[in-house]
Amino acid sequence: TEKVLKVIVFENSIRAFNAYVNNNNLFINAISSKNQRAAILLSNLSGQVVYNQAVVLQKGDNAFALELKNNASFYILKVQFDDDVIVKKLVSSTF
Repeated sequence: TEKVLKVIVFENSIRAFNAYVNNNNLFINAISSKNQRAAILLSNLSGQVVYNQAVVLQKGDNAFALELKNNASFYILKVQFDDDVIVKKLVSSTF
């Protein structure tokens, strides 16, 4: 027997996303397909929120460098967009 499955295309508004921590700074790069709001929440592994900010992404390339007052080795980053959520574990690299 043969069964034809319907193809569902999922498309979100974030084309590329990268984040890292270096020297107590959080660097975020995002390519957005539209203007949209985003909520950035960064916490340490103990659950303490070390950064919480709303930002506006423009269509195209967006880059943010945010100074952190907390010096931790590991962080959890959650970014809530209009139609998507990205959660990443970040390891601080201090040089």
